[in-house]
Amino acid sequence: MKTRIQILLIFTLSISTQLGFSQEIGSIDKPWMTDLISNESKAFTKKYQINSSHTSNYDVRFHRLKLNIDPAIFYISGEITTYFVPNEEIQDIKFDFTNVISVDEVTYNGESLEFSQNEDVLTCIFKTSLVEGKLDSIKVVYSGVPESGILSISQDFHGNNDDPIIATLSEPYGAKDWWPCKQDLIDKIDSIEVIIETPKEYRSVSNGLMIGEPIEGETRITTWKHKYPIPAYLIAIAVTNYEDFTIYYDNIEGESLPILNHVYPEDLESAKISIETTKLALELFEKLFEIYPYSKERYGHAQFSWGGGMEHATVSFMGGFSEDLIAHELAHQWFGDKITCGSWSDIWLNEGFATYLTGLTYEDYKGDFDGWLNGKINHVTQYPGGSVYVTDTTDMGTIFSSRLAYSKGAMVLHMLRWKMGDDDFFTAIKNYLKDDKLKYSYAKTPDLISHCESVSGLDLTKFFDQWIYKEGYPSYAVEWKQNDDNSISLLFNQTQSHASVEFFEMPVELKINGVNGEETFLKLDVNQNGFIENISVDFEVSSIEFDPNKWLISKGNSVILNPNLANSEFDNEQWTAIIKEEVIQITTTNNSVKSLVVKLYGTSGKIIVSDQVKGSGNFVLQTGSLNKGVYYLVIDSGSRVISKTILK
Repeated sequence: MKTRIQILLIFTLSISTQLGFSQEIGSIDKPWMTDLISNESKAFTKKYQINSSHTSNYDVRFHRLKLNIDPAIFYISGEITTYFVPNEEIQDIKFDFTNVISVDEVTYNGESLEFSQNEDVLTCIFKTSLVEGKLDSIKVVYSGVPESGILSISQDFHGNNDDPIIATLSEPYGAKDWWPCKQDLIDKIDSIEVIIETPKEYRSVSNGLMIGEPIEGETRITTWKHKYPIPAYLIAIAVTNYEDFTIYYDNIEGESLPILNHVYPEDLESAKISIETTKLALELFEKLFEIYPYSKERYGHAQFSWGGGMEHATVSFMGGFSEDLIAHELAHQWFGDKITCGSWSDIWLNEGFATYLTGLTYEDYKGDFDGWLNGKINHVTQYPGGSVYVTDTTDMGTIFSSRLAYSKGAMVLHMLRWKMGDDDFFTAIKNYLKDDKLKYSYAKTPDLISHCESVSGLDLTKFFDQWIYKEGYPSYAVEWKQNDDNSISLLFNQTQSHASVEFFEMPVELKINGVNGEETFLKLDVNQNGFIENISVDFEVSSIEFDPNKWLISKGNSVILNPNLANSEFDNEQWTAIIKEEVIQITTTNNSVKSLVVKLYGTSGKIIVSDQVKGSGNFVLQTGSLNKGVYYLVIDSGSRVISKTILK
């Protein structure tokens, strides 16, 4: 029976469409790994947990994968030769490998070894101990029917003739489901060779450069070599009746980079048109950062039947060839492949960067960067909580949260750029990419922080703590008035969507509009509630816009003209408003206030409650039952008007 895993994908996308998330789901590279299926994926991924302790005593230098695959038959056989250096004296060597596929033989120096398979760990026992620091090798021969899954290896069919395809996608924990490997985020493999034997009517794809594909009788033997460090999860294979074509890009060093593409015959002509945009994205990314990381080999795409894409080093597997997906997977060659997240908790270093670089194509040559930013901000602020840093790495939906790892991760980079300034931001990222300790290796969030602080001279501890490790986003209420000397007084207050952050300290941009078309932009470091700023302008102000260039993750912001706003007399006056059951509790440190006129607005601008309340420092506004959501509260104390955004 033909296995059609698209059923799960179609079901997921159908749900997302009903919930209004279809645009966002379609814009990420792994649409099956979303918030929408996290409950289901938790059960599915319970077995996928990295325990790197059993593979930490050796360093992998080289893998040779020799595989025999017929895409019409869901079966795999092969032999994996691993060259390694023990980090200590060892009696055995362990690989991550599924129990579903049988190991037929393990050999060392031509002699068979004893071995065992238990709980997805293959243990190979040497007859004598191996010494520390000496290069050695071992061969594992195996065969069987893999456990099919969208996170490892799967068979599918395409075209009017139902042509078969077998392809892999191993991120994050699926490599061990189809070959014995070291599946951690510690030790990159220095280089690999992949040799695939398949019936001659099919063609094979893997990482690096194709060395040859001779046909011997009824068999095609294709050899690929990749000479850059690579983690196990980025090694990939695909086999079907591909049509190949190559386009060329002249890189910033004046060399011609081949872009080798493997596509279904039925999609060949349309793919030739769509894939041309790869060159535009390459030019932008090289201009902003550095030369393509695998310039001595190639880049390319291989079509597969799963939704979205996967950024295997030198060759991205693609479910389609949209401009956004092409840019996203290409961006991963720098962020995710050259420098790989050092833990799945830090996946935003892969996905946040790739998402933001896709956004930069809108800023540079596609247009409507403002619309792209709006989409990301709206996506992040759909829910009040959730951290970019992943605390549960056993759950695929949590690791690959499109809202947090992708959209919020991208917007955190955008805010960091705003806080640091363009020159410092892009210099820091260039330094991050060329860091000798990180390039073609692994990085964690503190590594990025270090480079950003080194270039900018800023202490970014609180920024990353609030935006990466903690949860939520702010809502700002701005009051303003113009004084007799034409200066404007500004008062800022902020509420937070999640209690983990007391106050989001970020530079805020305002656009000041004049009655005769004048305009000026302000960048203010707002660091507390009740923040007051007096700004001199030389024109009559008609209106003020908050965050006009979409630098901030925020929602429900308001800017209100308050003619009674004083310049500084309220510096020490604090106002709070909290929804409790069916009332809003309002408190103030100004005990001289005895009466308030209070209006509560919904997000549509409609007044929900309007009332005058009395008290002395404490006031209660009766609201009745309120649905969960964001509300705007305007308080008139007689001497001033206070506006606050509150969340139920």
